[in-house]
Amino acid sequence: MARRFASFPHAAKVCGVHQATIRNRVVAGELAAFKLPGKKGHFVDLDEATALFAQRQQWGSFGEKAVVHDLSNVVEDFEVLA
Repeated sequence: MARRFASFPHAAKVCGVHQATIRNRVVAGELAAFKLPGKKGHFVDLDEATALFAQRQQWGSFGEKAVVHDLSNVVEDFEVLA
């Protein structure tokens, strides 16, 4: 199968993140950027990007050892202090 490359904005939309997040992952060395012949700008391998952010969504932004309780479906009243 041919590699699929996407611009930062398109990859961000597909992965459900901001395009700055794509750039930050490239800067951090977690995601490779590519210059393509005849194209302006930088691109990422879309399969690599989706795999990276699928893993991130599994653990959230805290890492794999974090314990995160999802209370988004709680019907009871609660108070959030900012």
